[in-house]
Amino acid sequence: MIERVKTGVSGLDSLVGGGFPRGSIILVSGQAGAGKSVLAGQFAVEGARKGEKSVYLTFEQEPDALRQQLESFSFGKDIAALEKSGKLLIARVQPEYLRLKGKMGALPDALFKARLNISEDLRKDLLKKVKETGAQRVVIDSISSIPLALPREFDAGFVKELIMDLADEMRALGITCVAISELGLSPEWLSRDTYSEFISDGVILLSLSTVGATSTRTLQVVKMRGTKIDAGIRNFEFTAKGIEVEAGDA
Repeated sequence: MIERVKTGVSGLDSLVGGGFPRGSIILVSGQAGAGKSVLAGQFAVEGARKGEKSVYLTFEQEPDALRQQLESFSFGKDIAALEKSGKLLIARVQPEYLRLKGKMGALPDALFKARLNISEDLRKDLLKKVKETGAQRVVIDSISSIPLALPREFDAGFVKELIMDLADEMRALGITCVAISELGLSPEWLSRDTYSEFISDGVILLSLSTVGATSTRTLQVVKMRGTKIDAGIRNFEFTAKGIEVEAGDA
């Protein structure tokens, strides 16, 4: 029987057989403002509250800004205490390539490649924090940022292999990972890189549409390994508690 981990998101667990399969990679994809970081934050905090060490890794947003965003909901009120106890870590990832680029200016990408093992550096930056904490839940915000953290000469095939390796290492460690992505540039793609939806064990699509002054947010479980899913499109709302997914028809 597949072990399930509770998501912490009201109304979501019932759509995925009681929770995410432990040790799986779940892609949460959607446009800006759809609620990806909030959903991922609820997942991480839920784990920490249950005694599962959780790590939220952000490439772009400053940790303090993310904390402030999540603390605006009731589920986020415990973040400071959970971090102090060591059950939760919110950290920014900045690979050596980007650190050196900031200090050394516009040196050719080929020179960076010659001087550094870029992919190994990025993997170490991600996995070091995960292994040091003994994390059981990990959020990567966002997987769309990984190509931006690499020199331009690294082609799509190389980046895909890197992401596949990261996913395999997470699975080998038994980690349940939520990976956030922007939507693809074409409607048939569910991730910005166009392949993360195939690497992942599960895909959740968040959408935001606005007509006049009215905004509607929806959630759809597209796939989930080893799970009988409810794939219907459900409305959800931001409430004081966080994201709450509406129940479907009986």
